[in-house]
Amino acid sequence: MKFEPRLDAYRGVCITLVFLQHWAMIDCGWVGVQAFFVLSGYLITGILRRERTAATLGGFFINFYARRVLRIFPLYFGYLLLLVIVVDVIKPDILEVLAGIFNPSIPFLLTYTQNFYRIVSGISSPFYSHLWSLSIEEQFYLIWPLVVFFLGPRKLFAVCLALIVAALVIRFGELEFQLHTGIADKAHAGELIYYFTGSHIDAFAFGALLTYRQESAGLRRVLPVASKWIPVLFIVAGAWMVLLGKAVHYDIGVNSLGWPLYLSHFYGYVWGFTLINALFFVVLANIDLLHLFADIRVLQRLGKISYGFYVFHCPIVRLTKYYMGDLWSQSVPYDLSCLVIAFATSWAAAELSFHFFERPVMRLKRRFSRAAGDAGLSLGSGAPAPVTTQQPT
Repeated sequence: MKFEPRLDAYRGVCITLVFLQHWAMIDCGWVGVQAFFVLSGYLITGILRRERTAATLGGFFINFYARRVLRIFPLYFGYLLLLVIVVDVIKPDILEVLAGIFNPSIPFLLTYTQNFYRIVSGISSPFYSHLWSLSIEEQFYLIWPLVVFFLGPRKLFAVCLALIVAALVIRFGELEFQLHTGIADKAHAGELIYYFTGSHIDAFAFGALLTYRQESAGLRRVLPVASKWIPVLFIVAGAWMVLLGKAVHYDIGVNSLGWPLYLSHFYGYVWGFTLINALFFVVLANIDLLHLFADIRVLQRLGKISYGFYVFHCPIVRLTKYYMGDLWSQSVPYDLSCLVIAFATSWAAAELSFHFFERPVMRLKRRFSRAAGDAGLSLGSGAPAPVTTQQPT
């Protein structure tokens, strides 16, 4: 897949939204995670569809999974090793509480099932809980290549449409399950829905549909209409939720734009994700029309290193607040100097990781491709793999 700098700018915007969410400046920044999921569906499906026409069965899976492992595993497991060293060896005062809850979560972190751990334990830590979204992406990477390889293009297109509908049914089923078992009431059902893998299959499906723009006349007819009305519907729905929420005394802040984390009101956790994913579907479909914004070099650079930024930013946010003010002070999250320091430190950590750790490892992908090719496998063009997301809360 051809390198597209504007997609890096897209990532830069997404990771900034996630950062502001975790800084508690806005309550709608979590949608950046959904944006990453849609982008992953688009890029990964495009890569897989191209590889499917050029590779044998063995080459298809070896090529894909080897590249994913080389891109994602080193930083992820390196970060976990750093946590183990800090928690079990150094144990500074700020990590005393973390030390008591980190060890039970290790099996879930090592198996990319952290999202399920957040559901069953309810434990949240700024040092590793944000890795839940990486777990969902890895679960997607585990299953989606099988779907793409064994389905033809026409069936895959139909499956994507079906998954968008199925996601609504799944989220409604998750709600009913919680209500009937007494796990949660309507006001608190959104948390389980948010962290459950099946709740996000429509995000990846929307992204996958974008790979059919050139070959589906129906999709080309729908896109102009969707591009016009989905943003309008998103804005109107958000304003409606804020205004109606105020009328019935729901805690929906204006800084959420009507889209607070977990979408806990007006059954937003059932239908809201679909609308948000559709919004980023049309944003990606019209990325070329956003060139004045998407050509900003700073955003492109931030997007390029967004994986490391995502991994490191949560602990940096917490440590910045801890050392620069009262950890629980309501004034600290809105202090501009603290925010700038945390953002710059996260950026610096991501740059160091990218230059000295991630990029050297990524070079091994080309060596692996040549070695696999020498073994008689057709591995496609070897285009750069997209930066994984990372994403929050």
